[in-house]
Parts: sequence; C-alpha cells; structure tokens
Amino acid sequence: MPGLSIGRNWVDSMEVTVGTRSESIKATAEVFPHGPCDVKGKFARLARALGLQPFNGEGSLNPGATVKDEILSINPWSEDLLRARYGAGTIKMPAGYDKKGYITAGRTEVWVEYWCLPPLKKFTGFLDVSCLTWHYEQVEDCETSLVIGVHGLAFSPMNEQYENVARQLAAQMAEFLKGAPPSAESGQKRATR
Repeated sequence: MPGLSIGRNWVDSMEVTVGTRSESIKATAEVFPHGPCDVKGKFARLARALGLQPFNGEGSLNPGATVKDEILSINPWSEDLLRARYGAGTIKMPAGYDKKGYITAGRTEVWVEYWCLPPLKKFTGFLDVSCLTWHYEQVEDCETSLVIGVHGLAFSPMNEQYENVARQLAAQMAEFLKGAPPSAESGQKRATR
C-alpha cells in the first residue's frame, strides 16, 4: 500500500517490496469486537516477560508504527499486488467492516516489530510481529489482528523455542483483548446498523 513503509523487505517477481504476513506464520490473535486498549504496550510487556528483546535486523527489516485515517484491509502490505493481479474483489476487509457502507469510517493503527531471544551476539532467529487495530468510529468498538511469524536458521534447535514463545504471546494477547470488551452502547449501535 502506498505510504505504508514498515515491515520486512521481500522479493516478488524480482521486485523488492515492503511487506509482512507473507510466510512463516506460527501464531495469531484475532479478536473482534473489543474496547479501546493499549495493544502495542501490552505486547511489549508480555514479550519482555518471556525473555524477548527487540531485534533491529540487518537492514531489510523496517520496524515502526503508523496510524491511517481509514479502515485498511487485513493485509495492506499486499493490497496493491493483489488488486493488480486479481482485481479489487480479492481485497479482504476486517470482520467489523460493513460492506454495505454502514460501518466504514475509522482509523487503523499499524505496527511492526521484531523480537529475539538472547544471546544477541549470534543470530538464532527472530519473531516478525505485525499488528493492525481497527477503530470503528460509528459504533465505537475495535478489532485487532496480531500475526507472529518465526524466522530462524534451518534445523536450528531454537526454532521450536521461538514457535512456543510465539504461541504463548498470541494466546496471552487474545486473552488480554477479550478482557477489554466494548461498551454496552457500542453493542447497541452495532446491533441497530
């Protein structure tokens, strides 16, 4: 998507593209609906509690965060590619988006981070974490899609440890998000749409 320059660089048809959510997905937390909460801050606290440290990579990784004043698709990194190859009908929107136009206004928080297990002195792998949180203005509720990919060395004994940590983080984040329900007013607004 134009203007979304965070994520991992990858090559498609000999063209370098910024993206994520393309491979190696090991765990997800997808919760709809939920109320407003600090998704990124909670993830960082949980990651550190499990012994992870931020990982900045070798130049092909672009961690960062942005807010777009629109409801983005579930994978904005590949949206232009999908639209060009298969047409606009292939773009999948989040569950809370109403295709009929009743619930379309809002904003999307997007962040991408990379985390690794110590030691940092030699490469053992890393977690590729991408998160989108949609804030629906008309009904005042939220939806979050957190995806964790594992990137490691082939046949490394650390791969299993990374996969276990990814699953733990996703489960803990899903529990956190479910523990932040939307308001009763939000539910009433959505029911009357």
